[in-house]
Amino acid sequence: MDAISEGIWDWNLGSGLGFFNDQYYSILGYEPRGFPSSRQWWVESVHQEDRERVLARELECIENRSQDFEVECRRRAKNGTWKWVQIRGGASWRSRDGRAVRLAGIMVDISQWKRPEEPNPPLAGMTSSVELVKGLAGCFNDIFSAILLNLSQVQRTAQAPETGDPWRNLEVLTRRAAELIEQLQDFSGQRILHTEPVDLRETVWKLGFELRQILGERITVTIAHPDRLPKVLADRAVLEKVLLQLSNNARDAMPDGGKLHFELRAESVSAPLAKARPGARSGQFVCLSIGDTGAGMDDSILKKIFKPFFTTKGSGGMGLAMAHGLVQQFQGWIEVESRVGEGSTFRIYLPALDDGSAA
Repeated sequence: MDAISEGIWDWNLGSGLGFFNDQYYSILGYEPRGFPSSRQWWVESVHQEDRERVLARELECIENRSQDFEVECRRRAKNGTWKWVQIRGGASWRSRDGRAVRLAGIMVDISQWKRPEEPNPPLAGMTSSVELVKGLAGCFNDIFSAILLNLSQVQRTAQAPETGDPWRNLEVLTRRAAELIEQLQDFSGQRILHTEPVDLRETVWKLGFELRQILGERITVTIAHPDRLPKVLADRAVLEKVLLQLSNNARDAMPDGGKLHFELRAESVSAPLAKARPGARSGQFVCLSIGDTGAGMDDSILKKIFKPFFTTKGSGGMGLAMAHGLVQQFQGWIEVESRVGEGSTFRIYLPALDDGSAA
């Protein structure tokens, strides 16, 4: 039961206790048996704006006014973020008067299809899923074709072929497949995050030091930030992965060398301003910009920059799509500004903690 992708639930309405399979816990970022099996906890985990609607649909089924129900809502994950889920269920046991004694059903994570400004999954989402499948098919076809070729070489001769050691090649290809699966999990919001207050100044200084060692004198790395800056709630290791991905993209855009500049600042985003910027929200944020002096991008590329498997390098990947998906899990967003011949700047906005954590 725990091997399937849907979360399975079963509520005993008399005792108020529920049963959930491992996937149900995983969808909300918990380890198995990681949250209280109580009716009160379940109700409080539903977003306040969705709660009345969800309970009304459920009550219709309990009172036998409908055989089953289906509803979409936001559930609070372990890290405090909100996840869109689809809940389907029905009465598995009714009393003599027809009232439900037990309810059972499934819960599916639909976060990748939902955005705060989009109450229903857009038709464009269907096109995106087709493109994603095509990209996946292409990537895995390349990987497994190479694996089969190396296995064939191993069968023909015990000696390493001119193209290299087939066993080593198989190891590299297997790691590539594993990395692709991990990137897909990041993109789709399936990674379980371990969030904590993070000082972005420390994170950027650490990354800057590492990049200077790797890039040498070919690319100049500079960092600017204010003396005091609010902390953000993030998974430190995952955030470092996002910044490294954006830094690698900047490096690739400067094959002949250039400048890579990191800048941090606190920024207040008003409601009108948020409405005019895709993916943005109003509130207090920490903005981290990563700018380069590379080749830059035109508008046609900027429109596709975060699409899975889109690339200008000849073979597609999930790098920027992965970074975009992870930042969204932190309740933030990424903006890009670029002109051909004038470089590019990626700006990451993360909610500032308001608990006096400015350092």
